[in-house]
Amino acid sequence: MKKIGLLAVAAAVALTAGSLQAKDKSSAGGLELSGNVDVVMGWQHDSANIGGGGAFGMINTVNDADTSGGVGGGQLGDFRGADTPKRDTFNFYLDQVELDLNKTFGENIRARADLDFGRAASGSYHSVIEQAYVTANIPLGNGVEFLVGRFNTPIGTESVDRNDNTALSYSNIFNFIRPHNTTGAKIYYAFNDNIDWHLYVVNNLFDTIAMDTTIPSFGTRIGFTWGEKGKESTFGLSYAAGPEGAAAHLVTGAAVPVSLKKHFTHIADLDFSVHVTDAFLIAGEAIYRQDNLGGAYLGAAGLPLIGVPGNPNAKAFGGNLLLGYSFNETWNAYLRYDFLNDRQGLYTTNVHSTYHDFALGAGYQITDGAKMKLEYRLDLQRYTGGAPKGYNNGFAAEFAYNF
Repeated sequence: MKKIGLLAVAAAVALTAGSLQAKDKSSAGGLELSGNVDVVMGWQHDSANIGGGGAFGMINTVNDADTSGGVGGGQLGDFRGADTPKRDTFNFYLDQVELDLNKTFGENIRARADLDFGRAASGSYHSVIEQAYVTANIPLGNGVEFLVGRFNTPIGTESVDRNDNTALSYSNIFNFIRPHNTTGAKIYYAFNDNIDWHLYVVNNLFDTIAMDTTIPSFGTRIGFTWGEKGKESTFGLSYAAGPEGAAAHLVTGAAVPVSLKKHFTHIADLDFSVHVTDAFLIAGEAIYRQDNLGGAYLGAAGLPLIGVPGNPNAKAFGGNLLLGYSFNETWNAYLRYDFLNDRQGLYTTNVHSTYHDFALGAGYQITDGAKMKLEYRLDLQRYTGGAPKGYNNGFAAEFAYNF
């Protein structure tokens, strides 16, 4: 009821603020309201051998506390949860209702909050404050933006907001390896129109203070941008690290956090999005993650005991490649391949597993601010220890409305 009440209040604010919204949105003190409504419908089938016949289902563990426990494998895994052998579903899902508030205070101070509303019973795990921060512009060089609060982690190609991505579904490296949102402080500096730099310090890379360490984690990204406005190409190099050890398994086991202050988590990422022509897009990402000694997994049989002498560090690597083509201003199509190798099973199934997924889709711009996507996706999973290979596949449609 609290969430429903909060949504009602936000809706009322959005409706009544139209008359209060500054005529010149850029003026100091002006309040800007925007957002989106995103819904998905689709069918997914899990094979009899998925998760080794159910011995170890694919489920999110350490990369994002907001969705932990809610993300399984396949095209609709972030709605329907963990994989289950011989499971068929056809459902309508509320992905999110997002309300973004942006207010300026004078010329150099700005506050922003991105509020995501959802309903767990309808498949949504986005009932969170996606972003909430204040920024100050410091007059050094070309101007330094200093930000404090909760923000989208500047790493990778895919956006946290589904409607902003070319593909309908998220890749496995986004769902299981990459941080999404973090809480801390960040500086941003643009050297010129082509080169920019992010540097941030955060509580930790899985965004919870329940098992926080005494030393923050950090990250950086240097980005390159070129091309005409609206068709920019980008290339980015990112690195993030911290004395987190292996984050506790937030779903199936308790943990004893230990900060040894010398065994770090490491994440390295390369992302690119290149407009070869006005119509043809090539985008992709490559990532490596390692969670070293420093935490222990307790309370559930089969969980890797990271931090126990003699046990290996947890490592995973993967990448994806997307080819997109715009036939005109209304229609586009895309093809994506994604690969993930979870060496110790820490991030997915608790056993060494490899994943391949293939997505073929199309997008249609219904009108300004409204678009639709259609997608077919096939996921193949392979496990160590002689377990048979599993797969799932599905069809889905997305309707996104921006305001």
